[in-house]
Amino acid sequence: MTLLICPGFHPPDLTERFLDHLRPLQPGAQILVYPAHRYLPFNPLAVLHFLDRHAVQVGAEPLRVIGFSAGVVGSLGAMLSGRVQALLALDGWGVPLPSHLPTAPPGPGRVCRLSHDWFTHWSSHLLGGGESSFYADPSVAHLDLWVAPHQVQGWHLGTEGRRWRTTALEFLAQRL
Repeated sequence: MTLLICPGFHPPDLTERFLDHLRPLQPGAQILVYPAHRYLPFNPLAVLHFLDRHAVQVGAEPLRVIGFSAGVVGSLGAMLSGRVQALLALDGWGVPLPSHLPTAPPGPGRVCRLSHDWFTHWSSHLLGGGESSFYADPSVAHLDLWVAPHQVQGWHLGTEGRRWRTTALEFLAQRL
């Protein structure tokens, strides 16, 4: 499996902190990190070009994409590759998302939103984002969702109005 990480506008060390929590949950996964500190994180064509430059590494494997903040906009460029099986959007406030991915196997939760508070969740979810989502409760700072997902408590909202308590990191692990 290949994971593409599309960070937002923040120092690269914050993305490394996120990856420190994610790597143990995805052993053997190849992780590509879009260099948002050098290129605009909200540029979908730049993300697609980045994938093209790393085509040898990625091969024909399906992609799972995690975007954060402005990186959610950029992560949409990966969908142009036709290989995205999961898209997880962390605090992509105001970013319209598809409700499903044509390249994903059947099943819920292939496009998911994670939000740092209820209002961001509610107002963004109106723009799409799949059947499964997460929002922090109590609310946390925007960057806390990225640098400390293991500490962010909240609600996993599933199908048919079901919800249960979990952490942002547990939600990510289940969706990947």
